[in-house]
Parts: sequence; structure tokens; C-alpha cells
Amino acid sequence: MSTATVYEVKKPILGFENLEKVTLEQSDGLTTVLKGCENDCIHMTLINTFVDGNGFEIPLGIKALLDINDDTNYSVYFVVVLNKKSIQDSTINLGAPMIFNEDNKTMAQVSLNTEMGTINDIFKA
Repeated sequence: MSTATVYEVKKPILGFENLEKVTLEQSDGLTTVLKGCENDCIHMTLINTFVDGNGFEIPLGIKALLDINDDTNYSVYFVVVLNKKSIQDSTINLGAPMIFNEDNKTMAQVSLNTEMGTINDIFKA
């Protein structure tokens, strides 16, 4: 059974600037599905490879926008394009993570850079 949570979009998702709310639904234990709430015009597969705060710094503007502080429960997800033949060769966009504040149900996408990698690369690190 999957669980779905609705989040208010505080900073637009690249390419989907008109979305005001999205649903995040746990999928298969490895991936999560992001759907546009208004008219289901968006359906993205996400992966949470964020284990702890080391190596990833949320920009101060995003922290303020989402009301994130040291005590906030939040998640970081990356868009993944699945390779159905070999999941390890699927592509992850590491340059534009999506930050979800689990406490106040808000989210924003951060554009950091254009770094890409495969799932295999991520889990080797």
C-alpha cells in the first residue's frame, strides 16, 4: 500500500511553473512518484539518496522560503530517468534537487548545477 502526501509548491518546479500543489507518493521502496495535483499533467520518478546533512547544503533562501531550521524534518529528492533494462544505469539529475519540508508540507526545487550521474555511480560513492 502506498502513501501520498500533498505539498504546496513554494518555488516552481523547472518546466512546470504553474503547479501550486504536488503529491508525493511512495512507490517501490527505492523510488517515489511526484504528481501534479491540479490536473495530473506531471508524473516524475524521484529517488531519495540523501542520508544525512553531510555534502549537501540547502541554500539560505530556500531554507527561509520553506521555513527550515535545525529541528525541521525534511527530505531531499532527485529526479531520476529510469532505464528499464538496467536500473543501475538510470540517470539522476543531481543539479536540481527537490526539498520537501515534512513538517509544514511545502516544497521547492533548487537549481544548483547541471551535474548528472547514474544510480550505479551514486551507490559506489
